Amino acid sequence: MMSNKKTTLKLMTLITAIGLAAVAASTVSAGAASQVTYTVTLTNLNHGQPLAPPILIPHSSTFRLFTPGTSSATPGVDTTNCRTGTGETFFNNGGGLQYLAELGVPRCLADELTMTPLGNNVDRANITIADTNGNVSIISSAVITGAPTTPPPIRTYRFTTSATMLTVATMLGITNDSFGAVTINLPSKGESVNAVANAWDAGSECNDEQPTHTGPFASQHPHDCAGEGTVSISNGFHNVNHPANVGPSGTPGNLDWRNPVFAIHVTAIKEAGDPHERRDN
Repeated sequence: MMSNKKTTLKLMTLITAIGLAAVAASTVSAGAASQVTYTVTLTNLNHGQPLAPPILIPHSSTFRLFTPGTSSATPGVDTTNCRTGTGETFFNNGGGLQYLAELGVPRCLADELTMTPLGNNVDRANITIADTNGNVSIISSAVITGAPTTPPPIRTYRFTTSATMLTVATMLGITNDSFGAVTINLPSKGESVNAVANAWDAGSECNDEQPTHTGPFASQHPHDCAGEGTVSISNGFHNVNHPANVGPSGTPGNLDWRNPVFAIHVTAIKEAGDPHERRDN
C-alpha cells in the first residue's frame, strides 16, 4: 500500500513538472513573438522654436526618465567620456538628461542608459537617435528666421523592440535648459497611437536666455548659471532681444511657445503573415 502511494506521488510530481515546463515554454514563445517594429513620426508644433535631435527610449513600465519636482541630475554616474557630439569629452556630472536639455545632445543620455544601471529597464539595444535616413538632425519649426534652419518640421524614426512603452525627449533648441517629453504605451501590431508633449525646464541652468547660453547658439559649457534645482513645467521664452527671437516683419516673440511643443504618431507595423492579435479590453 505504501509503495502505491509513493508511485502516485511521483506521478503527480512528474505531471506538475511537465505542466510547469509547458507554461515556461509557452512564455518563452510568447516573448519571442513580442518583437514589434514601430515607426514614429515626430512633428514640431512650435511657431519659431526648433527642436534638437530627439532620443527615443523603448522601456518597461518601471522606467522613468525624470520625476517632476525632483532634480534632473544623475549624481554618481561617470559620464566623462560620453559621446557629446560636439567634439568634447568634457562633461559636467549633471547627467545625460541635463546635457540633452542644455545643449540638445542625445548621445550622452543614450550612453548613460546603455552603460549604467539607470538603463536597467530600458531596451538598450534599440534606443534610437537617428531618423530613417540615418540623420541625427535638428527639427525646424514652421517659421524660423534664425539659424539653424533644417526643414521640414517632421522626422520619422523606426525601431524594433519587445518593450511595452516609449519615451521621446528633445531639447527646445534655443533655450537654456527646456525640453519636451512624452511617454506612451506602445500599440499592438497593426494599430497606431497619437500623443503630444509638453515642455519641461530641467532646472539645471538659470533662464537668462542669453545667446551664448541658449542651445545651438551657445559658445560656453553647460551650467553657466545656477538653475532652479528641480524639473518643472517650462514657462516659455521671453527675451525679445535675442537675435533669433524676431518673427516676420520684425515682430518679437518668435521663440516663445504654448504647450504642446511636439506631436508623435506611432504605428506598430503588422507584417504579412503575422497572426491576428487579440487584445483583451
